[in-house]
Amino acid sequence: MGWHAMIWQFKNRWQATKVGVCPFCSAQSQGDSLLYTEVGSNASWRPTIFTDLAAWAEAVLPQDDLCPLLGLPGFAIDTLKMCSMHNVNLGIAQICNGSSLVTLVLGGFYGNPNDSIAVNFRRAYRHFQAWRKSKRVNITQGVWKYAMYQVIEVIKANGLVCMTHKAFNGRVLAHYFADVLAEALTSAEFPSDSTLRFAAACMAHLAKFFYLLEVSGRYLTEARAEEIYQTGLAFMRCHLQLTSMAMQSLRHLPSGQALFLWTLRPKLHYLEHQLIDLRRTRLNLRHHHCYTDEDGMRWLKQISRKVKRKGFEHAVLRISRLRLSLAPLKARSLNESARKRNK
Repeated sequence: MGWHAMIWQFKNRWQATKVGVCPFCSAQSQGDSLLYTEVGSNASWRPTIFTDLAAWAEAVLPQDDLCPLLGLPGFAIDTLKMCSMHNVNLGIAQICNGSSLVTLVLGGFYGNPNDSIAVNFRRAYRHFQAWRKSKRVNITQGVWKYAMYQVIEVIKANGLVCMTHKAFNGRVLAHYFADVLAEALTSAEFPSDSTLRFAAACMAHLAKFFYLLEVSGRYLTEARAEEIYQTGLAFMRCHLQLTSMAMQSLRHLPSGQALFLWTLRPKLHYLEHQLIDLRRTRLNLRHHHCYTDEDGMRWLKQISRKVKRKGFEHAVLRISRLRLSLAPLKARSLNESARKRNK
């Protein structure tokens, strides 16, 4: 959304000083109706979703500085796609994974909740490593430290709980917390309450959502598209309920600091737009996310550290040619790994 907002200069996008939060409908952050927190087919903002390009451009774009992309042949609102990696993995999942971790720590799942948060994080990380090895899953980040979470430093100064993981790791952690919360729910030693039940359901739906996207092809059957759509909505409803419960009963660290768990972000509203689009077009969200682009940025940075400025362009061209020549081999390898993983 950040890139779209910069290119198109949307009038309606998420800012604390604005009422309109969405460039694709008339959802608002305040008022008695059209609230972006409404979920499902009965949400009052759904009839306001833009379908006419001219009406959308007039309502959403600055008329004195229209983006030239509007003049492209065949351009339509459907051309604009939001990235599920940035929206879910690096947005919603960071809130949910961080809140799951803190919920388990404060409940004593990893040991005495009165111990320091650092000690409990180390215990949680060792538990996660054992789970990861049992599932034969690799991740690209190391030991969990304060710098990895926005709790304290991770838990931000204002108490916001948000786990700052990378995109792929977020998907792995969602599966981990889904398993652990389900285990905690059946444990006699862990205090079970409505928050834990909703948290377990929320993470189970999120993990299933990730799984369905990964095992499905580019084009979805009507049944699979409906399953993903309903799973996504079920996750959103659980998230909204947890947000409400967290605000009604704030949790605190042993130090006394208040924590804001299951914080609601407008990205949850954008996810519903993605689900509506997936159900209508039957196009898998993972086929227009930005994993490949982010990977390109990674290896460009690696090249820039190893070559002199003068030879940078030639180095990029050489490595790009090598990557293209190896792409078929890599695709076969990834497909074989996916087949084994999904058996």
